[in-house]
Amino acid sequence: MLTTTLPLPAAVRAAVNVHADARPKKQDSVLGAVATPPPPSRLLRLPEVLARVPVSKPSLYRAIRRGEFPAPVKLFSGRGSAWSEAEVTAYIEARLAARNGGRA
Repeated sequence: MLTTTLPLPAAVRAAVNVHADARPKKQDSVLGAVATPPPPSRLLRLPEVLARVPVSKPSLYRAIRRGEFPAPVKLFSGRGSAWSEAEVTAYIEARLAARNGGRA
């Protein structure tokens, strides 16, 4: 099986920051750094959620029933629950923005 790779045009090489030998170019400054993908989403167990949102456990579950707080996801056999860290963080940021008149 014969495969050939066509050389990238100079503009494309510059855009993806790749040398002619296809190794990533090392950046010298923070401003020129290549964007990194976001960290993977974590799941938080109840004690971590209650540490971030300091309310009682019954208050938290009431807020979930009313649709005011993100619902947990069931883990494996359905006996354990966890919350998306991104959703909990978004809830906290929304509460701060509401307090500050739309500014986070």
